[in-house]
Amino acid sequence: MFHPLLKLLARRPDLLADHLDAYADLASAQVRATRRALATRALLAALAGLGALLALLLAGMALLLWAALSPELLARPWTLLLIPALPALLALGAAWALRSSAPLAGFGPLREQFSRDAQMLHDASRP
Repeated sequence: MFHPLLKLLARRPDLLADHLDAYADLASAQVRATRRALATRALLAALAGLGALLALLLAGMALLLWAALSPELLARPWTLLLIPALPALLALGAAWALRSSAPLAGFGPLREQFSRDAQMLHDASRP
């Protein structure tokens, strides 16, 4: 006796083509979603790193200015704290967004569909 899948392929080969096309669509959707998530994570990581580096550099410059100048020459000493704080806040915000972003889904839906199809074929092959 022939396997039911072979009978179906002999009668309706277009169904297999449609099914494989659906697999390709699902895989390409998963690749697009993963690529988008990775690009977002890379951008957030770059913003966090650059913001932290800029905050560190500006804080070092502010510390040098504070140490080199007398307090009478500093018209607005609060700017020595504010200027490095802005990129530090950017770095913290980007790091928080990166940490709270959803984990990568990977190819879970594709694996689930493949598992369901394999189970269906296994069930169809039973006598």
